[in-house]
Amino acid sequence: METTKRPAMRNKDQVITLSDYTWLERSKARFTSGGQNQLGLKKDDLLYEGENAREALKRLPRSTLEERHLRVCRAVNLLLKKQVLAPEQWTRYSEDPYLQPYLEEVQREKSAKRKPNLFCVEK
Repeated sequence: METTKRPAMRNKDQVITLSDYTWLERSKARFTSGGQNQLGLKKDDLLYEGENAREALKRLPRSTLEERHLRVCRAVNLLLKKQVLAPEQWTRYSEDPYLQPYLEEVQREKSAKRKPNLFCVEK
């Protein structure tokens, strides 16, 4: 997959389109424009808790799960007070996703269960 690079300089009259940005730049922009980082939330804190996500959350270490719970509680508290954290406390986009490895593991296990075992004959 080939990505196009943005021109270095733009005129004031030129319109910037979404295709001018890479997927990573758009993802970073969505993360910061949504305001989650100002509340101290990480990307994985906002995942839809479907069946796979619930199973992945069960596999998290207890300390990580407690940190997640505290971040969500703090964010709700800040929202109710209509406040945000100090800029030095904002989460950065580059912080590692803590739930993704567990989520991928759950998805691999479920897809392995769905695939029939061609070498095993049931009697």
